[in-house]
Amino acid sequence: MRWLIAVVVALFLVDSGVAFAHTTMQFTIAGDGGTGILAYASWTDDNLPVDETVQGAVEAYSADRRHVGPIPLRPSSIGRSFYTAELPPGLTGTWRVLVQASWPGPGASEQELVLGPTPSGFPVLQTPVPRPGGAPGDFDLLTTALGIGIGAVVLVAVVFVVGRRRLASHSETP
Repeated sequence: MRWLIAVVVALFLVDSGVAFAHTTMQFTIAGDGGTGILAYASWTDDNLPVDETVQGAVEAYSADRRHVGPIPLRPSSIGRSFYTAELPPGLTGTWRVLVQASWPGPGASEQELVLGPTPSGFPVLQTPVPRPGGAPGDFDLLTTALGIGIGAVVLVAVVFVVGRRRLASHSETP
């Protein structure tokens, strides 16, 4: 009976994500049309947003071998997992932007961006940035099925143990 409880607890922990550890991060990088950089941090394993505050920096490299950075990432007001960095003003042209982080896990991503003012003078995001968390109502069918299955097994085990104890206690009475 103890092994059944151990198996149920282990399955619950695996299903709930408690036993799952994230390892590396990735970044989706976008420019604002000027010299601002926006980075969205997610875990490489499952693309979930990184909840902890990321400690990282941005560097930029031009085709003519100019280098800018490292410039620290700052949390953005857009929402969790979004970070910003402002490169020095006056940068123009195509730059390879590298975002690196060391906490809460290692991670690095790079994106080629065109820096400098847009013809209209208004900033424009050059790369779509994912929304944090997904749309309301999104769910993983496998996780839901596993949760229901584990719940059913636990319910059957509880009913079986309680029923067996009641029978045992009634049979001992003279």
